Amino acid sequence: MNPRRHLIARGYAAIVVTLRHLIPLAWIAAVVWATIALPDLASAPTAPLEDLAAKNGAASQAAATATKRFGFPLATQTAVVQRNEKGLPGATQRRTVLAARGVFTDSGGVPSDIKAALPISNSARDVPAGERGTTAITYLYFPPSLSLDTTTADAHRYANQALGGPRGSVVGVTGAAPARLAQYKEIEDSLPIIEAASIALIFVVVAIAFRSLGAPLVALATAGITFLLAVRILPWAGERAHVTVPKEVQPIIVVLLLGLVTDYTIFFLSGMRRRIRQGEPRVAAARGTVVEVAPIVFTAGLIVAAGTAALVAGKLEFFRAFGPGLALTTVISMVVAITLVPALIALFGNRLFGKRVRQEGAAAAEQASLEPERAESEPPRPGAESDREPGPLTRRGPLAGLLLRITRPVTAMRRTPELAREHGTAPWRMFVARVAASRPVALPIAIVAIGALAIGATQVRDMKLGLSFISSLPKQDEVRRAADAAQQGFSPGILAPTEVDLEQPGIASKGQQLARLEQLIGREPGVSAVIGPREQLPGAPAVMVSRDGGGARYAVVLDEDPLGARAVDRFRDLRDRMPGLARQAGLGPGVHMSFGGETALADDTISRVLDDLKRVSVVAILVNLVLLALFMRALVAPLYLVAASVLGLLASLGLTTLVFQKVLGDEDITYYVPFAAAVLLVALGSDYNVFVAGRIWEEARHYRLREAIAVAMPAASRAVTAAGLALAASFALLAIVPLRSFREFAFVMTAGVLVDTFIVRSMLVPALTSLFGEAAWWPGRRVRREDEDDLYERVAARAGIGTTQAQSATRATLCTLAERITRNESRAIAARLPRDLAGEIRKAARSPERFPADEFVHRVAEREGVPEPEARVHARAVLTALEATSADGLAYLRGQLSDDYEDLFAEGGGRAGPPPEPPPAEPPSAVPPAGEPGTSDRDRDAEPRVRREAGASAATDRSARPD
Repeated sequence: MNPRRHLIARGYAAIVVTLRHLIPLAWIAAVVWATIALPDLASAPTAPLEDLAAKNGAASQAAATATKRFGFPLATQTAVVQRNEKGLPGATQRRTVLAARGVFTDSGGVPSDIKAALPISNSARDVPAGERGTTAITYLYFPPSLSLDTTTADAHRYANQALGGPRGSVVGVTGAAPARLAQYKEIEDSLPIIEAASIALIFVVVAIAFRSLGAPLVALATAGITFLLAVRILPWAGERAHVTVPKEVQPIIVVLLLGLVTDYTIFFLSGMRRRIRQGEPRVAAARGTVVEVAPIVFTAGLIVAAGTAALVAGKLEFFRAFGPGLALTTVISMVVAITLVPALIALFGNRLFGKRVRQEGAAAAEQASLEPERAESEPPRPGAESDREPGPLTRRGPLAGLLLRITRPVTAMRRTPELAREHGTAPWRMFVARVAASRPVALPIAIVAIGALAIGATQVRDMKLGLSFISSLPKQDEVRRAADAAQQGFSPGILAPTEVDLEQPGIASKGQQLARLEQLIGREPGVSAVIGPREQLPGAPAVMVSRDGGGARYAVVLDEDPLGARAVDRFRDLRDRMPGLARQAGLGPGVHMSFGGETALADDTISRVLDDLKRVSVVAILVNLVLLALFMRALVAPLYLVAASVLGLLASLGLTTLVFQKVLGDEDITYYVPFAAAVLLVALGSDYNVFVAGRIWEEARHYRLREAIAVAMPAASRAVTAAGLALAASFALLAIVPLRSFREFAFVMTAGVLVDTFIVRSMLVPALTSLFGEAAWWPGRRVRREDEDDLYERVAARAGIGTTQAQSATRATLCTLAERITRNESRAIAARLPRDLAGEIRKAARSPERFPADEFVHRVAEREGVPEPEARVHARAVLTALEATSADGLAYLRGQLSDDYEDLFAEGGGRAGPPPEPPPAEPPSAVPPAGEPGTSDRDRDAEPRVRREAGASAATDRSARPD
């Protein structure tokens, strides 16, 4: 962690833990105040239907033009359906016509808000129908300013009063407007069930993950406070911003809120449990957990909030309200989680966990005092080479290099049990993680993971989008039943015919040409029937031609669900062919055409969604890249992390397409489902990126990169798996809402979170990090270089020489060492050293030569220009100084050296020969004369102390990581 960031985290942890008794009370008081003073989300007004569709598009402009020229558009969102399978009585059909006429004549008994009523019966021969005399539809037209509740209520009054209700064979009121109101009802009825199921889910998941009852109570308390605040703050913020939160997103907000809170709580509880197991006291453990986890949760919350807020870059009002609502929900979840959860874990400590965790913590506390002594008495010596004199073939050349390279995996495997004990991980888990992190294994893992995701992603190209409001309703709903009755009596597109408007001076007088065009339109593929000027009755109100004679229009009934993907494709084909059909009919040039109706509106909306998807995707990806780059202080790693998230998203969308369109046989996917899922999954993927990659980044400060991956992944995967399962199960609860769109969204989000958890984060990200290696940190560095003056001062203190001679000794020792070990190991040693010294080491590195320790000392002496006994003391000082600050005790370096080098790593070795004169700038007492007992004793005391201090510093840096 960056020192400045670490200092801020420590200060924040100290404040939160100190105020642990007040924070829960403050949040409770905030909930009480919000409940009294702020509005409830359930009481928020419904958003208008147009928020779900494209505004100011070609279809909307066509509707406005038709209203101006004809008085009202043919397209309507509300209709009343009458049906009698045995045949509608003549009296019923006459009453239907009279009721519609009463709307035009204002004869009374009809709601005044209805501006026009247009009845149609399948008794007429020119009406498309598979049966005759059984069904009638009355299209109702309202002013656009009326709300859904008002128009639907007026339609029901018209059906019951003007048409006679059930006695008049009325099946019900249907159309896009009543369908959306019916969706509201289904959502409101399902929301309490979702909330109750979410509570039970949180309890079960957290209880299983931590095997206790205390941990899930913390999660429930945090989730409850967050939920009670969010349902008040969201409508209040919407009022201030003049934005209405659509009711369609309320269940999504609930599950996102509860899922995020559970995830963040799991991260904190995991860190606290690990510290308790290590025997740390309650308050210290809580403080350390906050230092480690709070920055991760804060960054993750910002990424999710910024990613969902990117929806405001779209143009559809539905998404512009959807995005800020989700972003604010995320911010509330994050703020409560990073304050309340730390306070609760600081208050209750080990009582939140099971008996086994408490016993392990007590045992660890008892053994803590023995650990330093054991560390000093048993220095690590993994993977040492044989001390036999190498032969000519094995001393240098390819075979020598091969023998030295083999020591690397041998050392890695020998260190695995030690690392498993140190980090409280099962040895087999650490072994598997270490093998998977090696390049030869990481490459096939990455190939298999990318291949599997790519195969799933190929299904996306077959995805079709639609706006099927009615077909998504349950079959027993009145709106769905009325629509099914209309389709049985007529054809699938009868409820929402496409309006084709023609404008040309005097066009109403061209009766033959208009009739010819009507015939040509009727012959087009997918057209079930056409009603046009030919059906305009003399003396009847002008419906199909304008009063000024400058306009004519057609109602085109398609043979598909008017809001489905196939109907949109039919409409696009017809729109492209209409200019040619008009010329073929003899209307001549200068005919202006416009297209209205629900199908045209669906086409506009889908086109707008695809345009918005490009725009929002760019914004969301850039936001995620910037925040990840700031958090990780790198550019390369954020690129492949976000790319992995996008690939996982595409695979999830492809799987959704396969299941719903090819397995279940649905015509299309609800248009906003892929859009919203894309933003959420990329944001949530980056959320997990922060935790998983952040753990790897932290461990990589102390260990070799692939060893850091092996250490980080077993612990991180447990927390990420529990959090991922909780979040996936939360989204799965959306399937409780009996709407097809919600079940699609539930599936894609559940599949996306599971794919991200078990493939992207657990397999692909570690493999890619291993393959990219040090380049992942570009333009930064994985390991911070040692301070040049500090290094030489430590060597001088150990050897009893001046810093000038210590510099010479260090260069001679390390350049000679570079001739003995492999180039890769030389680069690994050089990476942590001062830049100038590292450059010399890399220059000295060549094909390794396996010479013994005596020859090593001889070469050092020649390079430094000192006697061999003195060179041995200097080499020992250099190697032990490096070993003292190495988290692995230079295990991989020592693994390439034979046993006779062990003396060079022994602490407190004696001196040989007189010491050099100290440089003038140094105090004379800095290098006492050789042979004084006090000097040797002091150096032997200082060396273990330096090593213990460095080891304690490394242990402190590596502590407090959530498992």
